[in-house]
Amino acid sequence: MTNSAVLLDRGIRCLNNELGILDAERFVALILRETFDYTEWRKNNLFVGMSIDEIIDEADRYCKENAKSATPQRSVKRVPLRKRVKVTA
Repeated sequence: MTNSAVLLDRGIRCLNNELGILDAERFVALILRETFDYTEWRKNNLFVGMSIDEIIDEADRYCKENAKSATPQRSVKRVPLRKRVKVTA
């Protein structure tokens, strides 16, 4: 497990890299200002109605589209499922 200081540093770097400094600051301000429950949002909005295979395909597509030459890519190993599972809210 990562300690808090390292986690905060990595998170801010990620936000800055993806959003830029100004939008990263705006994002942090929004999170602090709003009553936002990320866990509840994730359950109701992220991957709803998608099978495990669809989630993996989306992750693969994202990795390929956002690959950076200095970043090593990890492949996602598909594990056969006995039955397909749909994520529900």
